[in-house]
Amino acid sequence: MANEITFTASLSINKTSIMSAAIARSVTNLLRNMTGTTYIQDTMLVTTAEIAIPLGGVTSPHWAFFNNLDATNYIQIYDATGQSAHAFIRLLAGDCAFVPMDTSLTAPFAKANTASCQMEFLIVSA
Repeated sequence: MANEITFTASLSINKTSIMSAAIARSVTNLLRNMTGTTYIQDTMLVTTAEIAIPLGGVTSPHWAFFNNLDATNYIQIYDATGQSAHAFIRLLAGDCAFVPMDTSLTAPFAKANTASCQMEFLIVSA
């Protein structure tokens, strides 16, 4: 079977004090094959200490969805832990992100700012 993954997203901005017209970008029904056979979806408690995002059986993660369910605090998603870690996503309170992760990223971590937060996630193998 082909095209098991459908991606639809849009972003528009309209700040009249700096723009003469709204700007919008969108992708509708971007179809991708899921060459792997694994995925994981769950909700996790993200603490103020770096915590591993569980991958379950996903060994080559690619498409990922992260959703910060907290109403106050932000969450950062890192490519590793410790001094070599780099935050590549910041989810403000209520934010979500769809991300095509590099398949070499096999140990993503999350860290909440100020207080623990619930985060929903879905990660699909390449």
